[in-house]
Amino acid sequence: DEYKGLQFCLDCVDVFENGFGKNNEHGPTLKNYLSGDRWKMLMGNLERQIKGPYIFGDKPSPADFFLTQHMEWRTNTFFEPLKAKYGIDLLAAYPKLCGVR
Repeated sequence: DEYKGLQFCLDCVDVFENGFGKNNEHGPTLKNYLSGDRWKMLMGNLERQIKGPYIFGDKPSPADFFLTQHMEWRTNTFFEPLKAKYGIDLLAAYPKLCGVR
């Protein structure tokens, strides 16, 4: 359904652009965001929508490509460096999201 795909993309923007964008200028603020309920709620929302192996089931959709580019961007620039330097794995609780990338 095209509207569900659009909503999923907007949810990705909420997490990976708006959430990080508002909080990434100041370390303690970003830490509060990532350890708070909003982060878990937003990521859980994305995780629950993935039917697998793609977002809407057996075939990729434009939303899969949108999610993939966001996951690659944030994984390469944030999640992996954080894990390597501090041992913090923010994606461990979201295997479906990690599977799409």
